[in-house]
Amino acid sequence: MPVVIHKDPVTEAQIEVDTQTVHNVDVKRLYLPVVITAKCPVCGKQVKHDLKEHYLSYPAFNATETVGLMCFNDDDDECCSFSVNVAFGFTATLVTP
Repeated sequence: MPVVIHKDPVTEAQIEVDTQTVHNVDVKRLYLPVVITAKCPVCGKQVKHDLKEHYLSYPAFNATETVGLMCFNDDDDECCSFSVNVAFGFTATLVTP
């Protein structure tokens, strides 16, 4: 069921966004302004995963995505890997002049 996000009282224009149905994004490399920070369950290091540099491949909105993270040792070699679950949604705003 769509949810009314914004309605302009003058023009009566409105935006509805379906926040329940899973929407697959048919994009092989989707870069987003999102940084995921998590503590590695193996080595205890704080790991940052910047989705402006590391893309999502064919993600879905209104669904849970599994994002893989890696830890690196001082020699810049991978030492651990783990994953976190992230739910991506969609927001839209009506802009009136």
